[in-house]
Amino acid sequence: MTLYLVNGSTDAQVSPLDRGLAYGDGLFETLRVHRGRIIFLEAHLARMQAGCTRLNLQFNTEAFRPDLQQLLSREQPSDGVLKLVVTRGVGGRGYRPTAETSPVRIASLHALPPESASPGNAFVCRQRLSLQPALSGIKHLNRLEQVIASMEWPDETFVEGLMLDYNGLPIEGTRSNLFVVHKGTILTPDLPACGIAGILRQYLIEKLQPEVFVEAFDLHTLLDADELFFCNSVLGIMPIAAVHTESTIVSFRETAVTELAKQIFRTALQTC
Repeated sequence: MTLYLVNGSTDAQVSPLDRGLAYGDGLFETLRVHRGRIIFLEAHLARMQAGCTRLNLQFNTEAFRPDLQQLLSREQPSDGVLKLVVTRGVGGRGYRPTAETSPVRIASLHALPPESASPGNAFVCRQRLSLQPALSGIKHLNRLEQVIASMEWPDETFVEGLMLDYNGLPIEGTRSNLFVVHKGTILTPDLPACGIAGILRQYLIEKLQPEVFVEAFDLHTLLDADELFFCNSVLGIMPIAAVHTESTIVSFRETAVTELAKQIFRTALQTC
């Protein structure tokens, strides 16, 4: 099950001169379809719109709505994954975009990947996240750091890689956000200079208030935690049984907070 639309058409193609291809000049969103409904749709479109503003990309994300309707009406999936991409379009060679660029939107529908039934392992990635406040939080198309980190994957017993910034602080997974429970306190990293402000991350922050704290913490704090889980809006909550570093393996328990996060996500699938 894979269907693509470019500017709303199954026949249109992306130009080899497109700035999204040449320079990663654009944004994307990945949305879950559950029982035929798009989960967190408004939040995803709002985040993409905020990213367009940040990149000075003149595009209205409302243009994706008929594309989404067309994709779902053609395939009528019970479950799946929608990916939305907007690029600045063709704008000549060179970093500086021309004034005549016309944004290109791409929408595609894919099968839902399998979810892990039990806690899995995570590893600490050697690849670090660079510090760039101008791009922090948004889902821009420049994801080479995550690509390099994902190539470090040890084997299929691992469900995620933990990415640190260049100060050595835990930030997120290669494809997800991070929560830990340390001495009874729920923590998720602040993202002032790198990382993606995930839709499910924000939803959990709101639902777990006032018990959750958004703040920086070091790797020692993470490895000393009682519970650890990653999350994203497609895969939901990914509890971690152990984190593998270069020198040690640290185990975690899946207890009350992780179960609460799972319940919050299950409810979101039915209502959001």
